[in-house]
This record gives sequence, C-alpha cells and structure tokens, in this order.
Amino acid sequence: MDAETALSVQREAMTVRGEATSGDGQVTVEVDATGVITGLDLTEQALARGNAKKLSAIVVATAQAAAAQARARMAEALAPLRERNDEIRKALIEANPELAKLRTAVPEVPRTAEDPTAAAWDDDEDDPDELLVAGEEDDEDPLR
Repeated sequence: MDAETALSVQREAMTVRGEATSGDGQVTVEVDATGVITGLDLTEQALARGNAKKLSAIVVATAQAAAAQARARMAEALAPLRERNDEIRKALIEANPELAKLRTAVPEVPRTAEDPTAAAWDDDEDDPDELLVAGEEDDEDPLR
C-alpha cells in the first residue's frame, strides 16, 4: 500500500460516526470518530421526568454505546492499514526484540453506566436510583 492510499484510508476512517439511542427512545447521542459527542437529543419526556441522576446515567451510557460503535467502525475502516502495520511491527521486533513490549492497541470504550438498551425509566419513589429492567412492568409509568 502506498502512502497516498494509506492517507486516504486514514482520512476515510476519521469520517466515521457513532449513534446510539437509549432503550426507552428518550436519549440519542451522536459521536465523531474519536468518541467526542457531536449531538445530543433529549425528548421533552426525558426532561420532564425530573430525575437528573437517572437521566445523567442514561446519557453517559448512551454516549458510551455510541463511542463503542464509532470505535468499531473506525477499526473496520483501518483494517487494511493494520494488516500492513502488523507486517512492519513483526519485522521491527525481529530486528529489536525489546519492541515486543510496546502496546499500541486502542483501549476499549469504558462502560461506567447502566446500558440503556437493557433498561427503561422507572419512577418508583421507593428507590429513585433503580432502573426498570426491560420487560418488567411498572403500572405507575404513564408512558407505557
């Protein structure tokens, strides 16, 4: 692969985007190739719920899901470069075995909040921090 083709592959990879929507459909996050949030859509229902802590957790989890999607798309777009880089890395390690200790892999996107695709809002006053697992019933929720 020549340098011009490699740069073209890299430029194309940087155009990927990720998007995720919470399980209840009330939060949508868009991110760029690096996982930086470029769009956030909250429905009026999400804002009217009044539980900032729960909404924050869903926004974070949705953003992480979007970032993971962007990362996967970027990895797919960069696959041709990785194959060539693996060949170069192998040759360098053969010449200098100490280079084998270097790690260049991009870490996974951290998942520090509840996965919104597996949960929905639960306005149970008994435990305001509890998320309702998808499939559970909550007769008090007027949106169901």
